[in-house]
Amino acid sequence: MKLRLSLLQKSLILISIPLIFEVGLVSLLLDMQHRVEEEKQRIDRARQIVGYISKVCRDEIQLEDLLDEVKNPLVMARGIRAEFGDVTKCFENLEVLTRPEDAAHSMVSKCLLELRSVQADLQRLSRILLSGTEMQPTEIAHRFAPTFKRRVRNMVSGGFLDLSDFYSKILESDTSTELRERTVLLLRIAVGISILIAISSSLYLSLALSKRINSLAENARRLGKKEKLLPTLTGADEIAVVDSAMHEAANDIAELDQMREEIVAMVSHDIRSPITTIKMAGTALSAKVGDGADDSVKQIIFEIGANCDRILAISRDLLDLQLCEGGKLQLHFKKFSLDKCVASAVAAVKGMSERRNITIDVLDCDLHLNADEARLEQVLTNLLTNAIKFSPPKSAVKVTARKLEASNQVAIEISDKGPGLSPRQLEVIFEKFVQARESDRKMGVGLGLTISKALVELHHGTISAANQPDGGSKFTILLPADQS
Repeated sequence: MKLRLSLLQKSLILISIPLIFEVGLVSLLLDMQHRVEEEKQRIDRARQIVGYISKVCRDEIQLEDLLDEVKNPLVMARGIRAEFGDVTKCFENLEVLTRPEDAAHSMVSKCLLELRSVQADLQRLSRILLSGTEMQPTEIAHRFAPTFKRRVRNMVSGGFLDLSDFYSKILESDTSTELRERTVLLLRIAVGISILIAISSSLYLSLALSKRINSLAENARRLGKKEKLLPTLTGADEIAVVDSAMHEAANDIAELDQMREEIVAMVSHDIRSPITTIKMAGTALSAKVGDGADDSVKQIIFEIGANCDRILAISRDLLDLQLCEGGKLQLHFKKFSLDKCVASAVAAVKGMSERRNITIDVLDCDLHLNADEARLEQVLTNLLTNAIKFSPPKSAVKVTARKLEASNQVAIEISDKGPGLSPRQLEVIFEKFVQARESDRKMGVGLGLTISKALVELHHGTISAANQPDGGSKFTILLPADQS
């Protein structure tokens, strides 16, 4: 079963993985540090014990030397008491240090009891020497010395040397350095693993997000161009939610486009049929009244025909725009003469140019193109209509063409002497329902340039507008010189 997680949950999981590892690592390092400290304390304690044992052995030798000095028993007794004071302190420290080891502590405790018996004998000797007995001090010392030596030797030799060997071996088996080295090695390995986990987590998250975001961006691009979207992203994160919403929007747009196409087709058909009938009736009426009708009647008949043509043109523009936006417009490429195409466009606007007293100058159009001649003529007619519309009376509209060898393109330029275009108009001039002036709405709905741009782009070309330095505007069409 696949988990449905949000981006926040995924991020928290990826963050928690190295965090858990770090917590485990810290715990392990603390344990290693604790073991190192314990080993250090054990070695220090063993070193102290061995030191005390060595001191006791040295003191035992000194005690035997004192027992051999019988010339002055009183001095001997005082020396023995002083040495025993040091030995007693050593054994008391040993008793404390050996408590963690039961066997060693038991042996030290027995030696301590023997030491106290020796101390008792020493105190008895001191009392005899100081009591003024008839026995000579030398004789008393000779009697006391064998027993005293035996007790001291028993105290030292009764497993005491084994105890020294035991703690000497502990010193030899010091693992604190090894533990420190293992701790450092573990720390280095852990740091490497941490870096690897961090890099892996970052790469996984970035690659996963990048792939999903790229898919989302591609769907947004396709949605803008009304192309089929990529499959819906799985999961419950925010990217999947946006992608799902985008697919729903695409479905809604497709339904709306379908409804719009049906409405435009229906309205266009319903408009064209009666308007065509009205125009035919106006033509028939004009033929019937002939030249005998007064001027007002002729003007009415003319306006009927002009408005019928305008409505039919709008209907045609709507259908063309629908086909262009739906990607259903089929172009029919063939090789033709550009000057012939330009001449047909000029003939189409001849009546309009004569009424406004505008001349159209065609220069250097003796080129050949491989394109849809009828659609290119439609573009040129739209551009000429706009140029005539905004040109002052008795001015000229120029049409020029040239081949750009560097880019292997044909450039067609249509320029006028009108008022030009504002910066805002230059930005939106090719958008739907945009017109240069509000007064132009009685002459169209602002689809001519939009359709022209769509037709040029279907030819894999571009169209642009600019103002001329000496006044007026210029529209430039760039088309591939050779295309199939």
